[in-house]
Amino acid sequence: KKELEKSAASITSLMRYKKKYFELESEMEVLLNENAVLKLENLQLEKILDSTQLQLTTQLTTNANLTENNIKLSQSVNVAKKLSIERLEGFGVIQKRSGRLVPTTRAWRVDNLRICYTVPSNPLAEPGERSYYVQVIDPYLNVIGSNSPVQFEEEVLKYSYINSFTYDNLSLDVCDFVSVEEIDFEKGMYTVNVFDKSDLVSTSTFTLK
Repeated sequence: KKELEKSAASITSLMRYKKKYFELESEMEVLLNENAVLKLENLQLEKILDSTQLQLTTQLTTNANLTENNIKLSQSVNVAKKLSIERLEGFGVIQKRSGRLVPTTRAWRVDNLRICYTVPSNPLAEPGERSYYVQVIDPYLNVIGSNSPVQFEEEVLKYSYINSFTYDNLSLDVCDFVSVEEIDFEKGMYTVNVFDKSDLVSTSTFTLK
């Protein structure tokens, strides 16, 4: 009888252990399933993070390119706003009593030097009063005319005369004389430089024989 009771107790204990085992096994399966779900979610989060980082990098690159392009565009616009000079030419003239001017290349016949150029149309430029410094250099490298110096920061420019005019964004022809009194013009090559302050805008040469 005691052996039967002992055997029954053992069977009861085994049943409890078996039940506990199945419970633990069930819990383990649940935990494994949850772990698998968490791994899947982590993978999805990693993909989302990689995608987000890629988008962020792409956006930063795009922003950098836009900034660079905007800077270049701004620089291009600033350049486009500047006035230019076309058809700069200098030549000797004979001044008739009637006021008529006759061009000549013979040095001994020259009464004065005339400098002409065209400021082309530029709708981007700021309209208003403009001034150019015109420098005429003779064959001996002397600045003829007023030969007045003007200071621009660290640079000193000697000019023959100043051209002042009103610009209204339309093409404009500008002509003037080099004011020279009691001078014989030498034979040789003359150089004409036009400056916007200290910036050289245009240069040209002509020869008197």
